[in-house]
Amino acid sequence: METDSERVIHTETEHKSTPKGTEHAALKEEQRKAAAAQAAVEDLQRRLTVVEATLAEERQKAAEAQQALTEQQRAAVTHPETSERTTEQMPGESAAFGLMPLVGFRGVDLFNVSQQIAQQAIQQPPLLLKHYTNFMLEMGRVMTGQSTVEPDAKDKRFTDEAWKTNPFYHLYLQSYLTWQQSLGAFIDDADLDKKDADRARFVLSLFTDTVAPTNTLLGNPAAMKKMYETGGASLVKGLTHMLEDLANNGGMPSQVNMKAFQVGKDLGISPGAVVFKNEVLELIQYQPTTPQVYSRPLLIVPPQVNKFYVMDLSPGKSIIRYLVGSGQQVFAISWRNPTPQQREWGFEAYDRAILEAIEAVRAITANPDVNISGSCLGGMTLSTLLGHLAARGDQRIHAVTFLVTVLDTNVESTMGLFATRETIAAAREASRVRGVVEGQEMARVFAWLRPNDLIWNYWVNNYLVGKDPAAFDVLYWNNDTTRLPAKLHGDLLDLYETNAHHAMAGMLCNHPIAGRQGHLYPE
Repeated sequence: METDSERVIHTETEHKSTPKGTEHAALKEEQRKAAAAQAAVEDLQRRLTVVEATLAEERQKAAEAQQALTEQQRAAVTHPETSERTTEQMPGESAAFGLMPLVGFRGVDLFNVSQQIAQQAIQQPPLLLKHYTNFMLEMGRVMTGQSTVEPDAKDKRFTDEAWKTNPFYHLYLQSYLTWQQSLGAFIDDADLDKKDADRARFVLSLFTDTVAPTNTLLGNPAAMKKMYETGGASLVKGLTHMLEDLANNGGMPSQVNMKAFQVGKDLGISPGAVVFKNEVLELIQYQPTTPQVYSRPLLIVPPQVNKFYVMDLSPGKSIIRYLVGSGQQVFAISWRNPTPQQREWGFEAYDRAILEAIEAVRAITANPDVNISGSCLGGMTLSTLLGHLAARGDQRIHAVTFLVTVLDTNVESTMGLFATRETIAAAREASRVRGVVEGQEMARVFAWLRPNDLIWNYWVNNYLVGKDPAAFDVLYWNNDTTRLPAKLHGDLLDLYETNAHHAMAGMLCNHPIAGRQGHLYPE
């Protein structure tokens, strides 16, 4: 048994050893914390090194873009005769709204509509007071948290959770939507005819979309998060993108990384060869991939303002590959990119060129007729040729397919809102003077028809968040534009004014153009 003296000695030993054990454990804990802190410092240093390298790279890009922009501006001063295109591509009245494709709308048209809206407010004080009162009542509900105003479920601008969970952003969102809806309600009740009301809604949408909170740094939670995560590097990168676009893209945010693809390497790679060409086009025959093919060939007519490989994008999206894999004999036209020297090419020049291509296809395949497909402007050109062939009773075309082709210009659309004799005449005169219409000019105006999707979306992605534009083959093709001859542009304006596709009447290749009820038939 343990004696009392032994218990005393044992207890004293325990009391003496306890402080030493505690000190040892505390020392180990401090060493662990020190190691963790050292690792955190090293990780932070690595991250700072990456950020500094990124910032240095972006500063270099920004300097190069600034230099390019400076040289461009210097050239505009010293060589004004060579700066016409540069001026057209810079932001401003002409660049931002330019010529509406085919029809045209100008900055002065937008000003006139804005003036008309203001006149409605001045001439109808009771209406203005009604909508102002409704706006203030709804704003009261917003401020007290009782408003039920929410963005449309399809509106991608406000998908970040902060718009729902953060009180500041939720208040900002509801205030913006209330203001936007109040303006729309005023136009709905104003004493305007339908076309004037549609013009007013379009102009207001341009304004309200431009000042949306998501288009600013503080009003965009995703951009604020990215700035915090990157230590500001995202803003530097965004500024670099902006300078590059000012120098190379007419001041518009780039929709796609134009360095990500190469035609012949990534796009337009289905095996084929040029088998015929004339002054206007080259004809490509694609190599069959099946043991047997259908006897009747297919000829593809692409739009004149874009390039042939729309039907031969990346392998998983290539219609050409699908067609040849299905036993079709496929031919496609590749248009020459016109210069002012080809300003006189109109429907007749293009239709004659298509006829020559059809004859080449018939000779190569030994078939009496062909199937043919036309898209967009290529489809509109093809429709005039079909009318010409129908008038002659020519049966060389067996069947036709139209893709996104306007055949009835009386159908209401945003493009037609500003179509007046004055805007059409201005568009015709502008292309006549220059000899061509730039494809980028038309693409820019198409973008302003859907600014949230085609402009502000990329403004946020490229400039505020600092991401690189996406590598997307369809957008690459869409931005790889060509020019339109002045004569063809004028012919298209004539079609718009007379709606000649709907009730065909006219002369082509010295023969009348025939048609019935908006549809063209071989007779």
